[in-house]
Amino acid sequence: MSYCHHLDTCYLIEYLQHKCGINGDQPNHASEIIGHLLYRNNHELKVTEIGLGEALKVIADPTSDISADRSQMVNELYDLIRGNSNIKIHRPRIQRLGRLTDLVTQIRKCDPLMKTNDVIILAYSMEEVQCKGLLTFDSGLIENGALKNLVNRQIRNRRGYTISDRA
Repeated sequence: MSYCHHLDTCYLIEYLQHKCGINGDQPNHASEIIGHLLYRNNHELKVTEIGLGEALKVIADPTSDISADRSQMVNELYDLIRGNSNIKIHRPRIQRLGRLTDLVTQIRKCDPLMKTNDVIILAYSMEEVQCKGLLTFDSGLIENGALKNLVNRQIRNRRGYTISDRA
């Protein structure tokens, strides 16, 4: 059985910045973790279509904190979308849409103030049976106690699923 990790948008952005030659704590860390996971056999990295759209919006926003060349980052995203990347786009199977909808509702109840894109990205990662966790730099997700309780209740059969900046 193969396993995967999903990337939150902020993690994807930092990884893309590193690929475009930017060094720093978060870009270097994201690149190191992603490189480590890609080196493992039977392990994939995935991003949702929502995450891709959000990444493009962040890259295009002239006020966002991006150090890399924005057009180069868009080219990296384009390669990812075309399948020329080690990161795959996750689309839930139609048979799992009921589970996905249930998770979205439960996450929203758990934290009504969570951003909608975060709710959906998190639900996608929780829905996928092979997923070992969501990689993010968002401390609001990593440190959310109610969310940890929800994960423990909803993913009992997948011990080791984490919301973290480390795999």
